[in-house]
Amino acid sequence: MREIFVAFAVFVAFTLRTITGFGSAMLLSPILSAIIPPKEAVIFIILLENEVNVVYLIREKLNFSLKEVFIGGIIGVFCGIFIFKKISQEELRMLIGIFVAAFALLLLCGFRIEVPKKFERFFFFALGSFSGAMGVLTSINGPQIVLGLANQGYDSKFIRIFIISYLIVIDFITLMLFCFSGKLHWSIIKLGFFCIPAVLFAYICGKIVEKRTSKASLRKLMLTLSLLAGILAVSRNLN
Repeated sequence: MREIFVAFAVFVAFTLRTITGFGSAMLLSPILSAIIPPKEAVIFIILLENEVNVVYLIREKLNFSLKEVFIGGIIGVFCGIFIFKKISQEELRMLIGIFVAAFALLLLCGFRIEVPKKFERFFFFALGSFSGAMGVLTSINGPQIVLGLANQGYDSKFIRIFIISYLIVIDFITLMLFCFSGKLHWSIIKLGFFCIPAVLFAYICGKIVEKRTSKASLRKLMLTLSLLAGILAVSRNLN
């Protein structure tokens, strides 16, 4: 029964991810961390991200510009792995809830603070570093980049393709480090295999819905659900 619920949540989250380019981890992290240990939930989501990234690698036109974001992201992943070993399950569950709620709220409100062009490369490097570290700790490594690119005036088409390209690289490196550090257990891999049909079906459904539905409306729905999930995760830890 648990596996069926997880697969359904994966299907919903990755359908929305296919349409908007990001957000699956924001929706899944607080939900799954309430069902399975938070550290396992993080690794499981990174595994799922790599599954769908294989499809994106084959089906989507990618963009690997803005090298500062990638360099920062890779450095952040290595820093995050070190912190991941030290943090407790309870602290991680609280961090996920706060992080999800905060970023969902910022994205919903259209938060923006202008960064001068001469500082943009440093801004993107810092953003990538933060994204890489938080991806390891919470599995959420996309919204930071989306928020930063939107903040600098990049259009939605560029953001969608760039964030897909960025996550292909960062998610793979993150998964390899989890594997080499002995954190990727067979129980997580088995659940990942079980959810492959849900991930593939989500991609197919997402591409169909993408042509018929407003991306802005679905993006808003996804962020609202993420905000509620984040708040519930925080309140669960306070009780």
